[in-house]
Amino acid sequence: MIRSSAVSLALGYVALGIAALVLFAAPLWYAWQVTIQEGRAEILQADARAIAIEKMELVSSRLRDAVARYDLELLASLLRESVPEFSPADAPADAPSTTVVAFPARHSRKI
Repeated sequence: MIRSSAVSLALGYVALGIAALVLFAAPLWYAWQVTIQEGRAEILQADARAIAIEKMELVSSRLRDAVARYDLELLASLLRESVPEFSPADAPADAPSTTVVAFPARHSRKI
């Protein structure tokens, strides 16, 4: 006959908690392992690209100029040239347009 004492009850709760933890954690651990292995395989299969520093310096200076001039077409073409995976979505035809108005400096106003 099983005697129910405080120690056996506590040990039962500990065993039940460990069993619940194992049942919950095992599928999570397995899924994590599978995901990590797939990610490693994708990274190892990817082709490494060699990039010339001079080319990147040229492209980065042209990118800075395009950003300073708000030239979206040049910016998109430079990004396509330097990053072949870059493919921006075209703006919808019915997209609202905005107008930027340059205001004169406050100190130049005459009151």
